Amino acid sequence: MEKNQTIGLVIISAMMMLYLWTNKDKQEELDAEKATQTELVKSTSNKSTEETPAIEQVEDSSGTNTTVQESFTKIITNDLIVTISNFGATVESVQLTKFTTHDSLPLFVAKDGSSTFNIKVLNGNDNIDYKSIAFTPSNKNEIIDLTKGENGSISFTSDKGITVNYSFQNEGYEVGYSIESPTLSGKSAILDWSYEHQIVEDNVEYSRTRTGVSYYTTEGDFDRFGEGGSNENETLEEDVKWLAHKQRFFLSAIINESGSFQKPKLGMTVADDEDLSTLKHTTINTDFTLAATNNFKLYFGPNDYNITKNVTDGFKKNVYLGWGPFALVNRWLVIPIFHFLEGIISNYGLIILCLVILIKMLLFPIAYKSYLSMAKMKELKPEIDEIKERTGGDQAKTQQETMKLYSKAGVSPLSGCIPMVLQMPILFALFNFFPNSIELRHQPFLWAHDLSTYDNVINWSTAIPFLGNHLSIFTVLMTISTIAYTYYNNQINSASMQGP
Repeated sequence: MEKNQTIGLVIISAMMMLYLWTNKDKQEELDAEKATQTELVKSTSNKSTEETPAIEQVEDSSGTNTTVQESFTKIITNDLIVTISNFGATVESVQLTKFTTHDSLPLFVAKDGSSTFNIKVLNGNDNIDYKSIAFTPSNKNEIIDLTKGENGSISFTSDKGITVNYSFQNEGYEVGYSIESPTLSGKSAILDWSYEHQIVEDNVEYSRTRTGVSYYTTEGDFDRFGEGGSNENETLEEDVKWLAHKQRFFLSAIINESGSFQKPKLGMTVADDEDLSTLKHTTINTDFTLAATNNFKLYFGPNDYNITKNVTDGFKKNVYLGWGPFALVNRWLVIPIFHFLEGIISNYGLIILCLVILIKMLLFPIAYKSYLSMAKMKELKPEIDEIKERTGGDQAKTQQETMKLYSKAGVSPLSGCIPMVLQMPILFALFNFFPNSIELRHQPFLWAHDLSTYDNVINWSTAIPFLGNHLSIFTVLMTISTIAYTYYNNQINSASMQGP
């Protein structure tokens, strides 16, 4: 038995040595290719998963069915790493190089099949499915590096009379995308774009409520779909200029610069609680009419107000600044002050403190008039008591005489309410600004590691009703300060009512 085992081990060892020897040259070639790619791609992309080539029955450049291996072209800019497949000439993955996930991994807005983008052309009995076509790229390089300052472009052609063009800037998050199909001009096409929103933030529950589809109609109306907590589907009654798969801090969008998308069908499915990688699954299915050249623009990037406001009409509204007047307060007061402070202060916790102090200073003249009016009312307390005695308890006459006294002394009983009324819009504006400000993402302050979410310094495994599974120190301090301020204010009001 031992002799047989020895012979078996010798045979297996010989076979392994033969296999390693025959594959030595191939392995050296693969190692050299991998080293070249590692040198080109930044450190953040080194952690990404390389695509596995697929082998499918698709139409090659001659228009006949054949077995073609999927190939990828990777375009690297200072802000994006975009991977395009020759199958359908579609974007397969997009990495944002200047951002990471909550656990410090490379951040992809599309990765490993989480985003499926396809176009179908309705051409009678000869319908064309882009994904069934193996396009030929104009640039044979697997990696196109644009990080040194130049812009670039790449085209994908097929014998179906279709050419797909991509153009890239060396910086920024916009990608030019066009389809040239002169022989198919006037035909109807269908854009089908499904998207699995990956978990990239620490606060999963809040991020899920901010995940869905946003769109902008040809009539100039912005709206959102799918930010609820249940599965839903909707067919829009209007044509739209652009559509975006939207998360709390990141967007993947397509903008039709040659026309509009016709009454899109939108869908949303909430991921199971057991799914620890996905927030939601959203779908976009819409028609559009092919022209000789259809120009689009793709956006893969942060939901940042200063960036999105320059993309296209209505795109900045992806950053939720609150309803009506609150959005105006944020747009014309809070955001300008915030970005001014960004230029002189590096710590965002201090920026928030300075922002609040500056707003308080802006409101001080109104608050001062309120305090002055309260002081005058304190001085009028003896005369008010005298009026009450003179009127003998007649409420109407007492009120009339009191108002005459206030008017003569230049005092308004409503003056104490004015500062509070003016502060409320600012308070609600800040309530909407801070949770949706990407600038605060992953910014530490004191014991908090991320100002865009709660500070969960104290947490436990089992959720407690009305409390949850964590205790926020900032919330506790705010509660204590509010109680102390209310108590102090009540003491001042009581003293003013009692008079000197």
